[in-house]
Amino acid sequence: MKILQFGTGVFIRGFFDWMLQEISAKGLADPQVSLVKLTPHGTMQAYEKQSGEFNVIIRGLKDGEVVNEICKIDRLKEFIHPYNDWGNYLETAADPTYKLVVSNSTEAGLCYDKTASYESCPASFPAKLYAWLKKRYEVLGQEGAIAIMAFELVPENASKLKEILLQLASEDNAADDLVSWLADSCHCINTLVDRIVSKLPSDAAAKLQEEFKVEDDLILCAEPYHLLAVDSEKLEEILPLQKAGLNIEVSANLDAIRERKVKVLNGAHMLVVPAGLALGHDIVLETLENSAIRNFAECCLQEEVAPTVNDPQVTNYIASVVERFENPYLGHRLENIALNSSAKIGQRLFPSIIDYFEQSGRLSPKLLTAVAVFLEFYKGKEVEPGVLETSWGLLKDNQESMQFILSLHGKSGVDAAQAIVDKQFWPVPESMQDAFVLALGEVLETVRNNGINKSIQN
Repeated sequence: MKILQFGTGVFIRGFFDWMLQEISAKGLADPQVSLVKLTPHGTMQAYEKQSGEFNVIIRGLKDGEVVNEICKIDRLKEFIHPYNDWGNYLETAADPTYKLVVSNSTEAGLCYDKTASYESCPASFPAKLYAWLKKRYEVLGQEGAIAIMAFELVPENASKLKEILLQLASEDNAADDLVSWLADSCHCINTLVDRIVSKLPSDAAAKLQEEFKVEDDLILCAEPYHLLAVDSEKLEEILPLQKAGLNIEVSANLDAIRERKVKVLNGAHMLVVPAGLALGHDIVLETLENSAIRNFAECCLQEEVAPTVNDPQVTNYIASVVERFENPYLGHRLENIALNSSAKIGQRLFPSIIDYFEQSGRLSPKLLTAVAVFLEFYKGKEVEPGVLETSWGLLKDNQESMQFILSLHGKSGVDAAQAIVDKQFWPVPESMQDAFVLALGEVLETVRNNGINKSIQN
């Protein structure tokens, strides 16, 4: 069977493609991936050079035992750059052996973008997928029905993707039978994913290649822990993941699992990364060795995030997350986590900010400080669309979001906060807006005046 995979990032390769390898190694299935590049920048040369093969180093603790092993991944079989070969990309839609589409376009990628033409590759991921599905239906009809699984870190991710696909179909004046096929026959699987995967610095990667005696420009490092939660039994019919002994949780309601993971694990990244980069750190472990950042993040999690999570074990989960961040083998680079960080702030910190306000009637001071730190950290010169040259390196983000945040630096704290509310840039409920503008405005002025390091120690 074939899988159409949108995204070449380290996470999906060290998480999902690793899972496919586990299935293959146990002789349960022979899944083969067609890898689709999501952005116009760069090439697929590295994958072609290695015939799609790469290694994942699994390092860390599992059940109290040290794990240090290498897993060769050879599931990537085809490499498609739709911006360079749109015709070939569409031709793959006619292949009936495709049974699953998976995506990892980040939170920013799962969005609607009006598309005037499909004569060449459109910018947005959903538009790329819509064009492929449209072609598939034209060639295969009802028999081309396919499952779609999304890994983007947003609630009801695959359901949201389907909504966008149907919106694009309406905009395209698609025939009723195509719309019905998209809506009723293409099965969407919502997910919640959890694993820390990192692309290593060149020196660390070189040492691993020497240690394990491999030559691999695509080598990754991942922790032993992994979780894939899905809301459909259909995935197991396509891929025997549970039969392979992988950590798969099937639940009709992923909300509780998602809330804990997004608020704590992913939220912790947004507490650590902007301050870490601004203060000269490169990897998560090194950043946690900065006592100011570590204390700030732990206090945020324990005092302002934990009370908003509906899980009696949340304190234990926080401790486990900190332990996972301290895995000395991962080398999890801050700049990789910072990709599309403006959307991540909204998805990962604001749910806790909103719930804390609704429960206490107050705005969470440390979480607002984290938002202000992010805004202050987000400085530099836009050297190309969506690429910001900063004091620490290149920050890549949605171009419109980047330009909006840069425009806030010329405003007072209160005016910047008001602009965020007016634009609905991040989710701020109407009942919270007045208090939010005053509170964030004051905190932002404090961070601007005192600097990031001093501000997170208050």
